[in-house]
Amino acid sequence: MTRPRHAPGRRRARTAFLLAPLLALAACSEAPDAEPGQPLDVTHVHGLAVDPEDPQRVFVATHEGLGAWTEDGVERVSGSTADFMGFTIGPDGTLYGSGHPGRGEDGPSSLGLIRSDDGGRSWEPVSLAGEADFHALAADDDGVVGYDANTGQLRLSPDGEQWEDVDAPDGFLDLAADPASARFLGTTGQGVLVASEDGGRTFDPVPEAPRLLLVDFFSDGTTLGVAADGSLQTGLADGSWEDSGARAGEGLQAMAVGPDGTVWVLDGEGLRRSTDRGRTLESVPGW
Repeated sequence: MTRPRHAPGRRRARTAFLLAPLLALAACSEAPDAEPGQPLDVTHVHGLAVDPEDPQRVFVATHEGLGAWTEDGVERVSGSTADFMGFTIGPDGTLYGSGHPGRGEDGPSSLGLIRSDDGGRSWEPVSLAGEADFHALAADDDGVVGYDANTGQLRLSPDGEQWEDVDAPDGFLDLAADPASARFLGTTGQGVLVASEDGGRTFDPVPEAPRLLLVDFFSDGTTLGVAADGSLQTGLADGSWEDSGARAGEGLQAMAVGPDGTVWVLDGEGLRRSTDRGRTLESVPGW
């Protein structure tokens, strides 16, 4: 998930317990052979997000830790080797993640919600350690919304510490916060696009929407999704949808829209980008 630029007055990001200090240090400790700036050997990616201040800095949430794409390859952002199952960027540039401890790291099997205030270099636990495993995350001015794969619930929090739980029988593949309104969108495990106008407490299917796997927003609030057949689909202001033109290939892993409108897609062909709102995709160096 990524965070486009926000409209004035609204910005997006995408019952808990606090951890004891020793557990907090152990959960996000650095593996001895993993240092920021080193090449990251990527085997599987769970999400992409783009730095709101640098449209060319694409964060890559992987099974082996958090990385960033460069034209010379993916490099480590953090010394942690945590398996980032969920990842998003908040409105103030705060990074949020979830998943499992990595190689050589101690801590509970589920990290709950973790947070970084320094661009992903270091992480601190916030809440739900040993309890929650968020596979989809989004954040806005009002807090954090995440789908907890451990409980099958959508969990809502104004501060990342106190949580309200909502049943989500169909699960969520993806979540996104609209930068131009108070709306959240999600794609369910059945590929249904659903929308919430009340902070994630209730969701309703979006009329006429195609079946989508992934969803995100351009900075003007226009919706972009990836359909099951790989086609990029654009939601128009009148509620209709159009095929954007580009196609994701087999092995789709992630999609994100940057603050400059660049669309990033990761599939079996590697990392690709579109600078024409999804009409075409081109491969990038370093992948």
